[in-house]
Amino acid sequence: VNKQMMTIFDVASENDLIRTSVFELPVISKSGLDGLLMSGMEGHEGEKADVHMVPRSDKAFYLHVKVTPIKSASGDTQGVLFVAMDITSKVRLQNQLERSYEKLTQTYEELERVTKMKTQFIDIVSHELRTPLTVMRGYIDLIESEYSSKLEPKFASRLKIIKANTDKLYGLVESMLDVSRLEKGSLEIHLEPVRVDAILGEIIEGRMHDAEIKKQTLLFEVEGRLPLIMADRRRLKDVFSNLVDNALKYTQDGGRIQVSARDEGRMLHVWVKDNGVGIPLEALGQIFDRFHIVTSNALSHQVDRLGLGLPIAKGIIEAHQGRIWVESQVGKGSVFHVDLPKEPPKEPPK
Repeated sequence: VNKQMMTIFDVASENDLIRTSVFELPVISKSGLDGLLMSGMEGHEGEKADVHMVPRSDKAFYLHVKVTPIKSASGDTQGVLFVAMDITSKVRLQNQLERSYEKLTQTYEELERVTKMKTQFIDIVSHELRTPLTVMRGYIDLIESEYSSKLEPKFASRLKIIKANTDKLYGLVESMLDVSRLEKGSLEIHLEPVRVDAILGEIIEGRMHDAEIKKQTLLFEVEGRLPLIMADRRRLKDVFSNLVDNALKYTQDGGRIQVSARDEGRMLHVWVKDNGVGIPLEALGQIFDRFHIVTSNALSHQVDRLGLGLPIAKGIIEAHQGRIWVESQVGKGSVFHVDLPKEPPKEPPK
């Protein structure tokens, strides 16, 4: 009996075990080892894992036990070799891992429940807001078309402000609905022949005034001739508008933004490059997550951000079986890349 076994049997020395039957030790019977030892004495090998031994209330062990009969030349059993491996640390670690796994599973299930509730809430609120906003926009357009010439300049100016903010709120509601549609897989993509360079040209032309206000250089370059592709024109315009708007927004006054496109064989490659504030390395993996907003001192002045544009853009591009990704370095700028397949999807998404 070695020291470890004496500790397990809770005896001070080997002398305490002399002339003592192991079957008289309470720790043996309580752990169920008496049956294994008896089988060994009858000439049978035996093995048992995860044996829980409690020699006293403040001590407990887990053992992997093996019993081998010692036989004479004639085959008679003369004794039993009892070998025990202390696996207490292993079992406790395993139990700890199992408890941690259970907690993680419960936490994940709770997060799933909360995420589902949040999605349902966004869906309900968006639909509830959309109807009155549509009515408001209709009346504003009616007043603007029928009575704008009769309004005093002061009221005409206020009407423009009301219209701009109503359109902005309507766009926000549509963005939330798009997020909900993406999560449910119900975002509709209507394929038609489109020229990506024409879409980009419209966007650049519409953003020139914004760039001039910030004294930014906004360039557009197409390498070669781009073919027609089958895509959703309105959705692609939303994607590229978001990328250009972000570049203008996050590039300092006097900065440079370049939008480029080229045919790369199976794909059309479009990229928007700026020399703005850039994105921190730790945020690159989350930039396309819903409601994720890059926070830094350089962006602290941006208050009209909700973190929906890029997730929606990613969903739209993936619905076209394309790919969108970003390269960025803080203080040097960002490049957002989009690959669009020239061939239409085999199974057009809904």
